[in-house]
Amino acid sequence: MASPNAEVDDQELMARLAKGEVSLLGELYLRYGKSVQRRLTCFVPAISLDETEDLCQEVFISAYRAAPRYKESGKLTSWLLAIAAKKARAFKRKSFLRRHLLGRYKDQRKVDTIAPEASVESQIGLRQQFEQAFFSLAPSYREVLLMSAVEEMSGEEIAESLGIRVGAVWTKLHRARRAMRAAMDADSVKGPKETE
Repeated sequence: MASPNAEVDDQELMARLAKGEVSLLGELYLRYGKSVQRRLTCFVPAISLDETEDLCQEVFISAYRAAPRYKESGKLTSWLLAIAAKKARAFKRKSFLRRHLLGRYKDQRKVDTIAPEASVESQIGLRQQFEQAFFSLAPSYREVLLMSAVEEMSGEEIAESLGIRVGAVWTKLHRARRAMRAAMDADSVKGPKETE
């Protein structure tokens, strides 16, 4: 059965979404949901079906919220796929966080409690301690730490991306790493206060 809004063109659809007609979100999904899901699986090949569906929903919710800023001159597919790319990058950061950063910390500190023969409880405990320490950092410290460790960006690339000086990047990285080490060593989760 055809959608009652199938005759509405993309520009009108976005204009009506911008005015708050949330019921049209379903029509937007019918038109572009498969394309967005394909793009998400291209960006994150190891993503599960459930995770793809969740991210896809996030893309369309973000599109609805951003509808007032949609430029009619642009192609709607490209606009949606740009949102999907942004969501995929955020997902990759989050999913690689444990494996990549925890792996680096383990190598640096010679932590033997995360070894394969360690108990599941001790591995979970260390991961939870790490996550708690990481998420206690100021958001800008977390951001530069992820850009450096996960995305392997240089200090200059991070500075350009964030619109700050290279010296500020190195300062944030140093403080973030120091706070992470202190939190992990002391079994505390007090991150540094951001000073800008």
